Amino acid sequence: MHPLITALFLSTALVLVGCSRHQADLERGMAAYRKGDYAAALKELQPLAEDGNPQAQFQLGWMHREGQGLPSDAVQMAKWLRKSAEQGYMEAQFHLGELYARGIGVREHPAQALQWFLKAADQGHARSQFNAGEMYAYGGPGVKKDVVAAYALYSLPDKGDASLGNSKKSALSSLARKLSRDEVQAGKALASQMTSAGSSPSKVLAQR
Repeated sequence: MHPLITALFLSTALVLVGCSRHQADLERGMAAYRKGDYAAALKELQPLAEDGNPQAQFQLGWMHREGQGLPSDAVQMAKWLRKSAEQGYMEAQFHLGELYARGIGVREHPAQALQWFLKAADQGHARSQFNAGEMYAYGGPGVKKDVVAAYALYSLPDKGDASLGNSKKSALSSLARKLSRDEVQAGKALASQMTSAGSSPSKVLAQR
């Protein structure tokens, strides 16, 4: 075999071995966490988080939130959730939005909260879609009130969070009573655009 091909083969093999090893470490860490053995979980998860694994980063942030094997520390929680969220980890994006909405571990910043909710909403996170809808429905510092956008976000189909069903129906019904027929139709059209192939809530709303 040509030396260059051999080198490429070995390099690829080492990458695959490293990935499988990291996955095994992650699974051990999560198994320990579920058992309540936070020291063992931390031993596996912290190196992975520091190495850039988004799930491990999220879990480390959560452990800081709950004081599980680590000091309860809102600033550290926000730090690790941000690292995970910036890599596109949906749950981290949602929870980082919650931190900005409430000013926990970070300065309260509604516009930042909306940004992170929309990033998670783009991935189908139902509670983020609802929260973004609430922010548009009422407006606030840095968030322009947009009842048509709110109606559209409330209208998006639930994906894996049935507990939101009644809240969304109630919010949608309450908002619809305040809107004109044209606004309701515009909201429905906007929701349809958000769910069309190649589109997303943030893409559609960026064009408004």
